[in-house]
Amino acid sequence: WGENEWRDFLRLKGTDPDSVTFTFGVTSNPNGGYWNKLLNVRPKPLTAEDARNSIDIAAACEKGRSWNIKPSHHKASGAPVAAILNLSDMQLFKSEGGGVDATLDRLRDGLENFITEIHRQRLTHNINELVIVNNGDPFEGIAGNYASQTHTVQGGLRAQMNLVLDVWMNFAKILYPMFEKGQFVSVLCNHTEFGRQGGAAKSITSDSDNGSAFLAETLERVLRMSPAFDHVEFTIPHDEMNVYTEAAGVTMAFNHGHKIPGNDVTGFEKW
Repeated sequence: WGENEWRDFLRLKGTDPDSVTFTFGVTSNPNGGYWNKLLNVRPKPLTAEDARNSIDIAAACEKGRSWNIKPSHHKASGAPVAAILNLSDMQLFKSEGGGVDATLDRLRDGLENFITEIHRQRLTHNINELVIVNNGDPFEGIAGNYASQTHTVQGGLRAQMNLVLDVWMNFAKILYPMFEKGQFVSVLCNHTEFGRQGGAAKSITSDSDNGSAFLAETLERVLRMSPAFDHVEFTIPHDEMNVYTEAAGVTMAFNHGHKIPGNDVTGFEKW
């Protein structure tokens, strides 16, 4: 068979031949003659424009701003305890896992579940402090992290960064008023590197040129305009990979991990 015969075969099986790539050939039949064979049938990657047009970016951003969730203000006595909420690898506008719309649903569900758990724990614990952690890759980026990134990401950097701020603001305005003390801790990460051309191997600026830290600084500027968030402290690195803070008397360290060599504690200690 040639290409036209295989295209007809794909149509017969319910697949648009223009939507996939494939190869074909023959293999010998032990009883004599040959068998035709179809190989490597894979969906064609979306172009960057098709990927961006596959969702309604404005609707996604509006969804990220419109959460209305009831907080919990119950308090108990006893030794102060801190709650840690780690927002790691949101990778907003990544197409996998249902894309940005499904990611926002999971984030909203996570926020509601966190409030439910805080309310339950406060029946017996004096949880008076909240630490929200951006543990890296809040948005997906557009190039340099894997081969298909530019062709599959669902929105440009502007949309990605705006939506991160919308999500963080939702968590901040709903959660921080529930606590006497608040912290926002950010790390540096690979998907949000600004000063890159084609990936980390071609860095043109330092590690400090990072969208993760920039958005944390932007969030701080926004919250500083309201006295409702005067009790919130920020920990934002310059170019350090390890970030440290203390909550309820416990010292904590955070690291995205993209520069940690190996797979044991010695790699972490290097940084």
